[in-house]
Amino acid sequence: MRFRLSSFFLLCGTLAASLILAACTNPATTDVSKTAAVPGVLNPGSLDSSFPLHGISTRVVGGAQAHMALCPDGKILVASDFTKLGPAYVTGVARLSSVGAVDTGFHPQGTSEYDEAVALQSDGKILAGWPLVRLKTDGTQDTAFHTGTYSQYASFHALLVLPDDKILVGGNFQSYDGASRYNLVRLNSDGTLDTSFTVDMYGQFSIIYARASQADGKILVAGTKGTGHAGICRLDSSGNFDASFVPGTGIDSGAIQAVFAAADGAIFAGGTFTSFSGVASGGIVKLSSAGSVDKSFACPAVSESIKNALLAVSAFALGDGGKLYVGGCFDKVGSAPRANLARLNSDGSLDAAFDPGTIFGTGNLADCVSDLRLSGDGHLLVAGYSWYINSLPIVIARLNL
Repeated sequence: MRFRLSSFFLLCGTLAASLILAACTNPATTDVSKTAAVPGVLNPGSLDSSFPLHGISTRVVGGAQAHMALCPDGKILVASDFTKLGPAYVTGVARLSSVGAVDTGFHPQGTSEYDEAVALQSDGKILAGWPLVRLKTDGTQDTAFHTGTYSQYASFHALLVLPDDKILVGGNFQSYDGASRYNLVRLNSDGTLDTSFTVDMYGQFSIIYARASQADGKILVAGTKGTGHAGICRLDSSGNFDASFVPGTGIDSGAIQAVFAAADGAIFAGGTFTSFSGVASGGIVKLSSAGSVDKSFACPAVSESIKNALLAVSAFALGDGGKLYVGGCFDKVGSAPRANLARLNSDGSLDAAFDPGTIFGTGNLADCVSDLRLSGDGHLLVAGYSWYINSLPIVIARLNL
């Protein structure tokens, strides 16, 4: 049985994909002409050549999701479907230095080649994979952490560490550790079931894909549209539905696959929908803290001409000046070509100055972007899946801003 993430879940703008090939060991394999270059100028969206690309070995046919977690010391954890990253034989999870070198001394235990989730607890211990395991900082498995059981054919798509180190898990399941839990469960910091969190999600979502934690401790939960919550709802810290959050009729169809809670209370949602509460949205919508559509944010529709049914917005990162980085599976924003990654201005219009070319959009049907992180040093970390260097797929890269 296989348990895997099928979409990107952001850690509320504070957390949240995998790794990239060591093309730096053979620079000739990387076609840097795929992004427009101006001599002596670091164009926004261009590949940061100082951050090596690492090829992966994988057993997955058709690509994978990849997710990241940033460590306090600047190191980068990446999780995806791989058994080797660059020179390191690692299964499911790898660690890179702040400049992209693979940590060959990090050997994760208890993980699988199907891992696509990774998150950090406050003590630096690492949560990874499905079944969920906890690793010590050196990669050895923490046997004090309880790994639960779940219903047959379960799938997991959302992992969020809350401020008190409790763990929120969302997906498509009916039970956890023998207790009835429909698509959403909260675990104590040691992995045991938090029996005080008993929210009933039956009928609300057929699958939960995304989650985010707000500054006030409230939790946004999103996924496929159910009978009760229009594709998105908000819970208080006890798991009760927040009646002050009113998203109206919500998405018209499809699912919300990414949600981001901004510091000012605004909420960004992305996915496979085309409208939200009757307002044309084209896969991206900005909501007020109360759940209503912010019509001042007018984003051109994202579209995918080749994969079509696989179209999705699955990752966000919010930068300086309110600029929004958007990742997923698409080849256009409005009429402008953008290969799975784009930057929007604060009013939702496309920022034409940021163009990553085909770094994560080579035309291969498996290409996608599933996680984004701003590194704080003028760069954007991008995780996903790409055949950019043509020999082995990459799962992480760093771009100039």
